[in-house]
Order: sequence, then C-alpha cells, then structure tokens
Amino acid sequence: MMKSIECQETALIGLFGRHAMRQSIEALSTARPTGMIHRTQFSVLLTFCFWGFASTVDAAQKEMRLKDKTLVVWVSPSDLTQTGGSALTVNDTTIDRFDGIVFGEIEPQVWMPGSNGYGRTHKDQASWPAETVLSTEFVQMAIVYQGKNITVFRDGELYANYVAEGDPYAYGPSTALLFGPRHLSKGVDCCFVRLPDARVYAEPLEQAQIAVMKPGEPVPGLVPWAWWDFSTSGTFDKSGRFNQVRLAGGATIEGGCLLLSGKRPMLMATRVSEE
Repeated sequence: MMKSIECQETALIGLFGRHAMRQSIEALSTARPTGMIHRTQFSVLLTFCFWGFASTVDAAQKEMRLKDKTLVVWVSPSDLTQTGGSALTVNDTTIDRFDGIVFGEIEPQVWMPGSNGYGRTHKDQASWPAETVLSTEFVQMAIVYQGKNITVFRDGELYANYVAEGDPYAYGPSTALLFGPRHLSKGVDCCFVRLPDARVYAEPLEQAQIAVMKPGEPVPGLVPWAWWDFSTSGTFDKSGRFNQVRLAGGATIEGGCLLLSGKRPMLMATRVSEE
C-alpha cells in the first residue's frame, strides 16, 4: 500500500508542484478520524484520494500526447531562395525528434515534411511542385500524418503523398511548437515568412476539411490541439494548451501576422506546469 502511494505521490508532484502536494499529504495524514470512521477506513479513503489524483495525472498526460496529427499554416515566404527553415514544427524538448512544414531543404522552393534524420521525410522530391507565391500573397500548407502515411496539401489540393520509412513519433508533455527554426538542435536554419494563422489538430484530417479552412475562422466540429490566430490573438494559443511563448531573433507580431525576419527569427511555445 505504501509503495503504491509513494509512486502516485511522485506523479502528483510533477503535475501539482512539490509544495502543494506535500501540504495535501500532511493535511490528510495528520487528520484525526472521528465518529464512525475507523482508522483502517480512513487509510482506504486516503488511498482512494491518491488514486483520484493519479487518474487526473494520467488523463493530463494522455491529453498531451500527439501522434496522428495535422499541421496547418497560412504562409507568405519573404523570398523563394531560402532553405531549411520551418513554418511550423512539433519538437520533443527532451530528445531530437521533430516533424515540421519545412521549405527548400532538399529541393529548392519545395515544401516538405521535415523530420529528425529524414525518418519520416521522402527524399525524392524532384516531381513535387516548386512554390511560386509572391511575398504579398498567402498559401495554405497542410501535412497530414496517419501512421506511416504522410500527405501534403497546398491550398486544399494534393501536393505529395508517400509512406514513410520510419515509425511515427508520439509527442508527450515535453513538446514545443516552433516557428522559424527547423528544429531545436538546428536553430541556424530559419524560415523567413509571414503567418496569419497556424494550427495543429490531434487527428488526421480529410482533404475536404482542410480545403474549407480559412485563416482566423474555426471549422465546425473540429477542435484544434493548438491554434494561433496572430491577427486577433497575437502569441496567445487559443487552445490554452501552450502557456509559455518566447519571441527571439527578430520575430514580431506585425500587421496581423507573425513576422519571421532578422537573423534567426523564432517563436517557441511550450507548456509550463505550475509549481
């Protein structure tokens, strides 16, 4: 019984903070059973309290997991000769694992699903269309991940589709969303673009669902796992999931967009638990 409680206490500290958790334990442990409640019954009650908290921890961890997913951005490149940056990347902060909407890393002017070690990236992109959109226009790019099947859409139309060689990666609570750098371990390769809207959905969306999307507008029946409407909410994640946002290297909010300019622009969003 004590070992079970100790294990659950460790999990609870990570979610609620050590000080608050210790106060709760001391309050329950030092309380005197009264009336018809026997000490054994009180111990059982205490254990059930811990189980209830542990269930909350487990639910919170599951809520942060991201495997099958859809990344969506509306983007305007500042120039078409840039290489290797990302309009939006999902990155594990504890290990070099990432998936992102990367521009021109392998083929010039070509959007691609970037990933660690190219594990989920198709390298033969010679037949993929080159981007032609001007800096005054926006294009919608979306990548759908469903198991090993990866599909890219441009303005709601099929852009590329393939089966990845590497296994899909499941992102947990230690996840960051990046705008600009391809991934955390390679901050020198940045994307120079304007973004009015960026979203992550924790499910593989259909082409028709992506095609009807408009920046700044929700899609009925779809709940984003993360959503930045830079035109109305600035750096605030409308899902409420990512509560820590940092702008660096020349990244700013300007003209209703996230503007990634300067030497090494970056917006990084993470989730910070209260201690």
